Amino acid sequence: MNEPSKTKILIAEDDNDLRGLLTLVFSTDYDVTDVSTGDKALELLSKNGAKFDVLLTDVSMPPGISGAELVRKIAPDVRENLIIAFLTGNEREELDELLSDEILEELNYFQKPTTAQEVKSAIDRVLTIKIPESEAV
Repeated sequence: MNEPSKTKILIAEDDNDLRGLLTLVFSTDYDVTDVSTGDKALELLSKNGAKFDVLLTDVSMPPGISGAELVRKIAPDVRENLIIAFLTGNEREELDELLSDEILEELNYFQKPTTAQEVKSAIDRVLTIKIPESEAV
């Protein structure tokens, strides 16, 4: 049986209220770490990249590196095992301009405004596909 509580999610969001809400919603089923900047997320992924299953990041997070830059800087071997989802108030076309085709083909994208529950439901579905029941820890 799939045990979602073992799945580790890193949330990188500069909006304190939204980050808190996402953390609250996801922490009911997952092991959640949250940070307020792309720089902090990159530091954690560089140290513990293989330990996170999902990165949920805002596209724009001043100051420091953006969510798009964060994803570009993640080591390829870490990125290939990571489900990446973007939250943004901007149009999808902006992401197309910021990211390579290689990254875009694996992209999960949520247009703000959205609800934390909608994001969680979508991530739940992706995890069900990506981490089959037989592989769950």
